[in-house]
Amino acid sequence: MTSEFPVKRKDLWDSLGNLRKDDWLKAGEELGLVSTVPTGGTSHVAIRRPNVPVEDIRGLVVTVYEGMSKAPSIN
Repeated sequence: MTSEFPVKRKDLWDSLGNLRKDDWLKAGEELGLVSTVPTGGTSHVAIRRPNVPVEDIRGLVVTVYEGMSKAPSIN
């Protein structure tokens, strides 16, 4: 599956491991995205596009949680 938006600055990918849950939530808020927390007692937060139903996977941007580890490097 290809990305909807191609990565233009792959060199910045390496710095994503330094971002924490609160950083992602703040960035999402500043971009006008919506954060949702499931009622099932899990600790993750889904950051979603606005005006897309929660049931629609196409609205999901990223899932974040406490203790996230650094993403693997892309080439």
